[in-house]
This record gives sequence, C-alpha cells and structure tokens, in this order.
Amino acid sequence: MERDARPGAFSARGVVSVVEPECLEDVRDALRDAEARKVPVYPVSTGFNWGFGTDAPAQSGQALLRLHKMNKVRRIDLDQGWAVIEPGVSQGQLAEALTGSDFLLNVTASSQHTSVLGNALDRGVGVRRQRTDDVLGLEVVLSDGDVCRAGFWPRGDQTAHYRHGVGPSLLELFPQGNLGVVTAAVVGLIPVPERMYCLRLRFDADRLPRVVRWIARYQRQGTTAGVIKIYNEAAIEVYGGMRSAAYTMYVCIEGTAEVADVKTRTILEGARDACLFSEALVLPSDTDEMTVPEAALVRSYAGDPRGNDAMIDAVFGCPARDVETHSRFGWAFVTPMVPFSPEGLGPALEVLGAAEESDGITIGHTINVLPSGYVDLVVALRFERSTATAATVRRLLDQLHEGFGLRRLSPYRLDIDHMHLAASIRADPV
Repeated sequence: MERDARPGAFSARGVVSVVEPECLEDVRDALRDAEARKVPVYPVSTGFNWGFGTDAPAQSGQALLRLHKMNKVRRIDLDQGWAVIEPGVSQGQLAEALTGSDFLLNVTASSQHTSVLGNALDRGVGVRRQRTDDVLGLEVVLSDGDVCRAGFWPRGDQTAHYRHGVGPSLLELFPQGNLGVVTAAVVGLIPVPERMYCLRLRFDADRLPRVVRWIARYQRQGTTAGVIKIYNEAAIEVYGGMRSAAYTMYVCIEGTAEVADVKTRTILEGARDACLFSEALVLPSDTDEMTVPEAALVRSYAGDPRGNDAMIDAVFGCPARDVETHSRFGWAFVTPMVPFSPEGLGPALEVLGAAEESDGITIGHTINVLPSGYVDLVVALRFERSTATAATVRRLLDQLHEGFGLRRLSPYRLDIDHMHLAASIRADPV
C-alpha cells in the first residue's frame, strides 16, 4: 500500500524487499529464497490492518510478502456452509459471492476491502463471533517451502466440516504466529436467519454495572444473537455518529419469525420493567432511516460489509482505500479481553479514566460482549495526523498497555510497536 510521510501512531519501518505472489507455488519459491538468504518474512493480506500498523512489519529488515493478488474463492459449499478462500479475498468479495444464498459471512466492523483470512489469523472479532471460530482448516507453506494442511480440508467425497480431527490439532499453531505463511483457509459461514431485529438501548454511565447484569441474563440464556455492542458516547463520535447518551447498546435478535418476535418482545418488556434505560426500541427495517454507524452495524449483522465503507468515509472524509494516504485523521486501537461482569469491567474503565483526551485526540471505547461470555474491549483513538499529536498518541498507547497490563487484562491483538509485549503477557510465559 502506498504511504505518505505524515506522522502516524507507530514508528516507521524499513523493508529489504517486497514480494507479491500470485499463487501457492510463488509463495513456496519466496520462502525458499528467504530461507536461503536468512531474511525474515512478514506476510500481509490486503494491508488494511488499521489501528495496529496497517501493512507495516513488526520490525525493520524484513521482506514484506504481500498476498493481495492471491484473491480466489476456491470453493463454496452451500449445503454445509463453508468456503475455501485465499488471503487476498476481501470480506466484500466473499459477501457478494454469498448473496441470495442461505448463508452469510461473519463480518467485522471494518472496510469491505479487508481480508477475511488476515483478520481471522490476527484473531479479529466479527459481529457474530470471534473470527478464529470461523476457521475450520488451513493450508500453510512452511519456511522450507513444504505445504501442510491443518484442521478440516475438503476432499472429493462428502465429509463433515469438523475442524478438530483426531489427536492434537495444529490449527492454533498459526494464528498470530510465525511458523508458516497461510495461503488458504476453510471458513465457516453463518445460516441466514428467517427474521432479524436490532435493538437500541440507551442509558447513563452510572447504570452500567446494573445494565451488564441485566443483559447478561438474556445473553446467557440464548435470547440474544451474535455480539452485543455497547458504545460510550466518545466511541459513537469516533465512528462518525453524534454524541447522545453516555452509553448506547445494540442487541441483535434473530430466529424463526415467531421466535424472533417473542425474544424481541421479552427484552423490550424487560427493559421497561428494569427502569434502567432512557430509550429502548427496535431500529427501523430501512437502513436509510438510521445514522451511518447504525446502518453499518445492522448491515454487518446481516452479512453485508458495504455500510462500513460509508462509515469510514464519514469518519475520515475519504474512501477506505485512501485512508492511509489522504485522510488528515488516523486510528489506533488497544484491545484487552475483559471478564463480562461489573467487577471485571471496573478495573478496565479505571485505566480509561486515567487516559484523558487532549486536543486533536478522541478516545472512545466499545464493550463487545462475545457469545463465548467475555468482553472484547475496543479502545479507539482517533487523532489528527500532526507530529505533536502523533507523539501524544504513542504516549497514550504506552500508558494504556501499561495500565491494562498491571491489572492482568491482556490484549488479544497487539500493534506493531507493542508486539514485544507478547511473551510477557502470555498466561504461560516461556
């Protein structure tokens, strides 16, 4: 990706070479060559890893392996619900291929141009579940050019898409790892619900602990679907909306028509009885009647990432592909995993309370409640790209990582300037 010289949140890197393979054999050749020359390789997919370093390597002196030209959807099985894709396949490309089918993609809240596979291998989070849960199998080229496959891989006959196999599984060796370059993956798809609603509930900050306990009951009983998203008012602004209540929560409800209607009615009646919310309603079915960020979220729940690009355009004032080269704003993220309880969220919010906004920088946070029962806390910093502001953002990132680290709230993703923390924050350091 072309880059400009304006200051960003991360320090600049130099690369020794750039290689753009177009097929599996090209990757094998590139890795054999790098092995012979003892040059470390840093693979990227479409290069839209915003807020964590985009397409820059973790260290200088590496060969950049750009996989965006490997963009084939090799196979889609619409009976069992999976697709075999290469690293350059964007979520917009795969979503379009699924249009009109009985399955949809677990969309992440980013541009339609982002790589499905790249985001999944960095343990990104979709609006349905964490994307590592989508990965059923991997095709990997090892450093010597050998090819291996891990997990489920389709054969000529009909086999169940069971990812674990027999014996130890190799799948977890490759996300956020450097043992090989992934050249294709089998990703699981989501059945299209018969009916879907998105609820919006607004409440004051002092009610957050009680709201967490209230919504946890519905989430744990299976009343809600996908990821529950709770934005503070600064996060609403970061993503292009207007500040309103201290917190705004979005809840997806789905199922058969009868079940979805009953679940929706149950939650709305429960919200009324709880007396915690200044507003509790169902968003209109027409996304034209919503704000840009709301329309993006609702479309994402339905497997359509195109609304995210309208949101990005509203935030940065330019199309998604030009954010790194033309926007006067930048993004940076810190993403700790937090227990889903008032006691778990409290220490995390204390860290955020100590990180004050300054001129040109807005700090928002989103409480993403995953179906697995914990919180992906996304701390988003939007900043004006000037030398002084960029330096302040770097200090804030260091402060946030230190604060979360002291409270043992480990991030599930690291930006390129904080990749060195990985060994020290592992639950089982080696």
